[in-house]
Amino acid sequence: MVASPAFAAPAIRRPRMANLAEILSAQMLAIRNRVHVPVGYVLRVQLGASDDSAYFQDPVNAQIAPLTRVQGLSFEWDQECYPHLVEMGTRGSGVFLFPDGVKALPKISDPRTRRLSPTDPVAPKIRQDLDYYASGRILARDGMEYYVLQPVEQIAVRIPTSILILRGESHPFNGTKVALMFSKKKRHGVHWAFLVQGMLRFM
Repeated sequence: MVASPAFAAPAIRRPRMANLAEILSAQMLAIRNRVHVPVGYVLRVQLGASDDSAYFQDPVNAQIAPLTRVQGLSFEWDQECYPHLVEMGTRGSGVFLFPDGVKALPKISDPRTRRLSPTDPVAPKIRQDLDYYASGRILARDGMEYYVLQPVEQIAVRIPTSILILRGESHPFNGTKVALMFSKKKRHGVHWAFLVQGMLRFM
């Protein structure tokens, strides 16, 4: 549920490009050299509250509140474009990558519409707009602009036999939260996405 704009969320440290240059470089190198092990496919990303995010500001708050009251601060993918997720290096490293990028955020069935019987109309499809969820944007050194989506609380990952949950936690040494950097525009046909800062662990 969306809180009022006056809601005071815990302080969250926003990633800075000066701190991220080496992290992004290492992740890109691992993707390029295929230095990673498979994990699964991302179904859904659940965010926590960040008081500087767009959804706490008018007029976005009024537009998105009816949706987030039903499904929370989350966005998801369908089976046509699940993003592939791998773990950098070896299993247990705790660094997760999107080696193939992300094709798109598909339209989803409007969760505000319920079908109480088979004769009821099918729920309309609605667009998922990251402008509503972002707590800011970052311009990378290569000119790529990224949404900053934070804090990432959970990531639902589909594996062959079940669904696993990656939980986002504060980093014990620097206090940062997990953030998802998602490119505003595509490059080579896909959006670039990076999980940075904080810690991710399987529940």
